[in-house]
Amino acid sequence: MKLTPEEFAAAAAYETQMQTAIRSDYLRNVGRSGLAILVPVYERVAGHKERVNSNCAACILGFLKRLGAIYFADKAEREQQQAAEPTPAAEAAPAATAPRRRRAKAEADE
Repeated sequence: MKLTPEEFAAAAAYETQMQTAIRSDYLRNVGRSGLAILVPVYERVAGHKERVNSNCAACILGFLKRLGAIYFADKAEREQQQAAEPTPAAEAAPAATAPRRRRAKAEADE
């Protein structure tokens, strides 16, 4: 996994935009605030400074494709890891018992 949990959560908010960029080669609005969040994530993972012009749709589209490739690879790895791990909560949970039915007051008086 390349992304930290915080970075993964930040990128997950823009998952639909990255998915649209990769699958349809189409740009959905990310906004300047979104780029301000995503660019530092990509720079840390890629290891170099990334210049993304917020007024250039082609620049943003290419950036989302590159970040999306990293994000979806990381997401698949996390899902694979979760599937391989046994869930301790399910094993440790006691068997559920149904509550006993209460008798009606008329039946209790008899």
